[in-house]
Amino acid sequence: MEGKRSPTPDSEIKPHKKTARRADSGTDPQSQPDYATRILETGRSIQEDAQALANTVNSATREVSSYLSQQLAERPYAALGVAAGVGFVLGGGLSARIASSLLTQGGRMLAASMIQHVLAPSVE
Repeated sequence: MEGKRSPTPDSEIKPHKKTARRADSGTDPQSQPDYATRILETGRSIQEDAQALANTVNSATREVSSYLSQQLAERPYAALGVAAGVGFVLGGGLSARIASSLLTQGGRMLAASMIQHVLAPSVE
C-alpha cells in the first residue's frame, strides 16, 4: 500500500481556482438585487407606458372622428364620393396604372387648391 495516497484531511483541501474567485467577487445571494422586485418594477413601468399610449390613441381617435363628422356634415357629397372611390379601389375595380394616374392628378389638384388658399389672403 505504499503506492496509494492517503486521503487528505478537510482542513487541507484547497478550493478550486474558479470557485475561489466566485466566492471573492461578492456575488453571494444577499448582495444580488432582488430579481422579483426588479421584475415588478419593470412590469409597472411597462403598464404605465401602455396606459399612456392607450390614452394618446384614444385622444387621436376622438379627434379624427370629430374631424370626419365635421367634414361629413359640411360636405356630404364629397364624403360619399370618397367612400365610393375607396370601396371601388379596395374591391379590385381599378388597375395599378389607372390608380397611379388618378392619384397623380388628385395630388396636383390638391396642391393647386392649397396654394390658392395660401396665396388668396395675401392677394386681397
